[in-house]
Amino acid sequence: MPDFRGFCSLFPFDAICGKPLLRLTAVLKSKRQDLTPFFPIMVNNQRCLAGIEVPTINNVGAEPVCGVLKYKPATKTTDKIVMKYSVGHPANYANYSFGLVKGVNSVALPPPTSGPVTLALMSLNVTATVDSLLGPCTVAGYAESVYVATTIQNGWGRQSQYDASGLIAFVLTP
Repeated sequence: MPDFRGFCSLFPFDAICGKPLLRLTAVLKSKRQDLTPFFPIMVNNQRCLAGIEVPTINNVGAEPVCGVLKYKPATKTTDKIVMKYSVGHPANYANYSFGLVKGVNSVALPPPTSGPVTLALMSLNVTATVDSLLGPCTVAGYAESVYVATTIQNGWGRQSQYDASGLIAFVLTP
């Protein structure tokens, strides 16, 4: 019987294990000698991980109770807001997306804002200047969100019960 130490493709030839996925049913202590397809099944019910830290300007975070993040008007064109988030899946079977909303509108952000999960826990951050996020506003409310969607299937559909998400809100004010 082939040694399946990881997930191997299902049919008819497995490039990872390097063997055809056919076996004699006699291997299963049957008296039959015909060839039958062998379909390995991988079971993975591990949950995704998602988290967001409070945003910072010059390493000073938003006040956690009220969500206020203060900026200096004189340096708003050079000061950077850092939005850190974490995503993961123990076996890397997930994709993530990060978004920012100001008021009721989505804000375009520099990468990384989406992609495949490639580590059990990935720490990422998005950086933007205060001025670019404020636009014409002097005070603005924001919501950061992260969503990690598993790619695990059960044969009928994606198993979204293993997804994870995070949400944090803050107000940018002088």
